[in-house]
Amino acid sequence: MNQQPSEALKRERMLLAVMVAVLVLAAVIGAAVFFGGRYVRVQQELDLGRKYLDELDYEQAVIHFTSAIDIDDRNVPAYLGRGEANLGLEEYELAEADYTMVIETLETETVEAYVGRAQAYSGQGKTEEAEEDLRHAQDLGLPETDFEIFWDEIIPPEPLTADQLTWVVEPTYDYKQVVPLRGRSFSNVAGPYSDGTVPVAGSFYEMSFPGYSNLPQYYNVQLMDGSWRLYYMPDHADSGNIPWSGESEIFDADGILNFDYSEDFRAEEYPYPWHLFTSTQGGRGTGRVYYDTFTQQGILEGDFYSVSLQSIAQAGLHKPYPAGSICTENCGLDANENVQKWWGEDFDFDHYEEVMDSQRQDYPKCYIGTDGQPITDFLYDGAEDFSEDLAACSIDGKWGYIDENGTPVTEFVYDGMWPKNEMDTVTRQSRTLYTGYPCTSDTMVVWKNGQVGLLYRDGSVLIDFGQFEDMAPAYNNELWVKQDGLWGIIDLADAKQQRDLDPELSTAAQTASENP
Repeated sequence: MNQQPSEALKRERMLLAVMVAVLVLAAVIGAAVFFGGRYVRVQQELDLGRKYLDELDYEQAVIHFTSAIDIDDRNVPAYLGRGEANLGLEEYELAEADYTMVIETLETETVEAYVGRAQAYSGQGKTEEAEEDLRHAQDLGLPETDFEIFWDEIIPPEPLTADQLTWVVEPTYDYKQVVPLRGRSFSNVAGPYSDGTVPVAGSFYEMSFPGYSNLPQYYNVQLMDGSWRLYYMPDHADSGNIPWSGESEIFDADGILNFDYSEDFRAEEYPYPWHLFTSTQGGRGTGRVYYDTFTQQGILEGDFYSVSLQSIAQAGLHKPYPAGSICTENCGLDANENVQKWWGEDFDFDHYEEVMDSQRQDYPKCYIGTDGQPITDFLYDGAEDFSEDLAACSIDGKWGYIDENGTPVTEFVYDGMWPKNEMDTVTRQSRTLYTGYPCTSDTMVVWKNGQVGLLYRDGSVLIDFGQFEDMAPAYNNELWVKQDGLWGIIDLADAKQQRDLDPELSTAAQTASENP
């Protein structure tokens, strides 16, 4: 016999059904509220990230796109936006990781992701990978005109070869070497060939603000018999035999006429501008930059019949300089003040030199900014002055270039070829180093694997390696090259135009000194 549920049981079942429905509805509403709120927060972070991208504030953009990823770690627009911001910050490895996340992990193949990763690859010098991704973007629908624009931006053009270049002076000169005439960072010799007008560290002047030398229009050229001459670039003529009124003639690739330390030497005895090559190249005064670990600032130490200290922040310098490290604690002078003690004054010079020499470290070097604080770590076992906003420096014996923010613009893979005579301030022994060439006419001559090539200031190869037997840095868009045993001069402005680069010099050529 069928029994019908009692009214009480019916009411219980109905109440239970209502409760279940309420719970389900609450769960649905709760989930909607939760996920809706999560969506809103993600959208807010994405909107802020895009806002900062539009304002080119890439650091803030990264922060907000990262916040969106923290909420939703599979959000494709957040990774794409952060990748774009990292490109703006030149954090190419991080940008590559963001775009790779979209393409490989999230399996979202878009034109934007492949173009972005191609740009990230290009920033790291991964040309083949960049080309592959750009072609993949083309297959996904990147318009042809956009493809060509991105191709020109991302894929570097082929370097120029010897047969594409124009001669200013055909290979003519039977020189053994052509070597740029080095300048000094600071000299006690003031005058029109010194950029500085205010003495620093007591007696010194800053010698060249934009370039590597105060006399860049002169080159040392060595004949096959070993003798040296000076070559004056504006006239395309060498000096012939160099006038000399002293008893001895000492020539080398570092200064052509070494300073004569005899008692009767007077630089003014030489006709203009020959006295410059003695005074600026080998004068007795020396100014050096150090980071003082005691006062935690960059200092200039001067030595010219005196000792002097001055903080970099007070010196009014115009560009960063390479610096060793030193500790002035207990040296007898206060590096926080501009101080100078002349020989003969009541000062314990022997104690000063003993303390400073014991605390002095010339290498590795860092670079000190004009505010007196390092712009790099102590990374470099070789470091040259900035020239045209780039500096040659070496890590583990291999040379590369950094900008004035301390950011590398090339890899450290090149060999030093520029001879430099240097006195080790600790051992007091002279040594010959071979350094990287300076940036001149917006280009850098570099050696790699026994071959010479020419880089543009952005690190790309302008003239291919192995095209010439030798090169020397350019002056006023004229580049020294050696072909078939003879030296000549290439039209560098024409070479730049072939690569769609601006032939105008970022730093004007200096021609103040006359042809002697």
